[in-house]
Amino acid sequence: MNQNQFRHFKIGDIIVCKSIWGDKKFIVDKMYGNEWCPILDSHELGKERQTSTICLLNPNFCKLVSAKRPLSKLKKEVLIKLLKNGNIEAKREFEIRVYNKQLK
Repeated sequence: MNQNQFRHFKIGDIIVCKSIWGDKKFIVDKMYGNEWCPILDSHELGKERQTSTICLLNPNFCKLVSAKRPLSKLKKEVLIKLLKNGNIEAKREFEIRVYNKQLK
């Protein structure tokens, strides 16, 4: 599976898919599929996970609303040291900072 499709997503993140669902928010439960058809298995925010609230979304059309970011308060130098050691969470935090233009 190509992990580039899921690089900004993690289980437990809150996402929206405005092109299809408007402002409805979803929580990511599972990630599967391949590079041609990646799938985010999610359920509606604030509702219990049932067959009526489950939704399969394409990560290419989804936007991250709220993420669990345990490394968000680290300085840039410490984050780079973790990147060199191969920490996956540090790589994700670095990509989010670059995307949001918050890398100082």
